[in-house]
Parts: sequence; structure tokens; C-alpha cells
Amino acid sequence: MDLLSLAELVVAFGVLQAASLWAMKWLLERNAKQTEQRLSVQEAHAIESDKTMLRLREELARDYVRREDWIQMAVGIDRKLDSLYASIDNIKEKLNARAA
Repeated sequence: MDLLSLAELVVAFGVLQAASLWAMKWLLERNAKQTEQRLSVQEAHAIESDKTMLRLREELARDYVRREDWIQMAVGIDRKLDSLYASIDNIKEKLNARAA
């Protein structure tokens, strides 16, 4: 092998190595851009999820208070009905006592 063909091999190897390095750099840059895009989309989804979670917490707090109020109202109605039934029973007893 003479010196000229060895020099040609070294140059060819250098060109291949440079092309390989350029291709790897290009792939890494493309991958970095795609990763940034994915992260920005995920960040937008995370922000939207946070907003939805806050809205649901507000609704939950509001509905829970309404539920508490409903229970108190139902208890009040039950007390009034019990009192009304007791009054009706007293009236029945008085009417039965007069009839007897």
C-alpha cells in the first residue's frame, strides 16, 4: 500500500466520521425539539388539569354545604311532622274519650 492510497483512506475515513457526527448532531437536535414540544403540550395539559381540579374543589365545597343544609332542613321537617302526628294523635284520643 503506498502513501497516496493510505492518505485517501484517512481522508475518506475522516469524511465518513464527520458525516456521522453531523448526522448524530442533527438527530439529537431534532429529538431535543420534539422533546420540548411534548413537554410544552404536557405542561399545557397539567395547567388545564390544575384548573379543572380547582373548579371541582370549589364545586365539591359548595355541594357539601348544600348537602349539610339539606340534612338540617330534613331534620327540621321530620321534627315538625312528628309534632304534627303527635298533635293528631292527641286530638284522636280526646275525640275517642268524648265518644266513649
